[in-house]
Amino acid sequence: MLVYGRLPRGPLAVLKESWTDQRGVSADLGKPVDSYMTDLRARLKRSADWAELHARHGQEVYTHNHNLRSRDKRFDDGDKVIVLDDDAAGKLCKRWQGRATVVRIKSPYSYLVDTGDGRVRHAHANKMRKFYVRVQSCNIIGKNDVDFGRVLVPAIDESDMLPSVNVGRSKMEHFDPEQQGEFLALPDEFC
Repeated sequence: MLVYGRLPRGPLAVLKESWTDQRGVSADLGKPVDSYMTDLRARLKRSADWAELHARHGQEVYTHNHNLRSRDKRFDDGDKVIVLDDDAAGKLCKRWQGRATVVRIKSPYSYLVDTGDGRVRHAHANKMRKFYVRVQSCNIIGKNDVDFGRVLVPAIDESDMLPSVNVGRSKMEHFDPEQQGEFLALPDEFC
C-alpha cells in the first residue's frame, strides 16, 4: 500500500479472484504444459545465472573497496604480538593487551596466542599487531663494530650536560655568590 498507493495484486490475490469468480482465469496457457514448464525452467535458470553474476560482481566491488587500504598480516610461531581485547568496562571499550606469543597457526588469518597468564586464546589477525621491543641503550653501535664502516661520534662535553649551564648569570645578580651556587646546584642535583 505504501509503495503503490493501492493494494498490490500478488499470486494470492489472483487465486482469491479466481475462487470467488470475480475474474475468469482460462485453463489454456497458450501452449502445452510440458513446453511451458521447459520454457519456465529455462527462464528461471537464466534469471538465477544473471543474479549470481551480478551478486559475484557486487561482492568483488565490496571486497575491493573494503580492502583498499588494508595490508596482509602474517605471523609466525613464536612472534611477539599485542592483542585487541575487551576492556573491563565492556564490549564497546577495547584496548591493546600486553605482550603475547603466537603458539600455533590455525589458518592463514587465525592464530592461537599465549597471553602470558596461562591462557591460550584464539585471535584473528585483524585483532593482532606485532610487538616491537624498544631499544633502551643509546650505544647501538659499539666501538668494535665494523659492519657499518667508520661512524663519527661527536665529542660530548660533560659541562654542557648540566642543566645549570643554561641558566643566565644576569638573572641571578641580585643573589649573593653563596646563594647563586646553591641555586645552580638545585637543577644539577634533581635532573
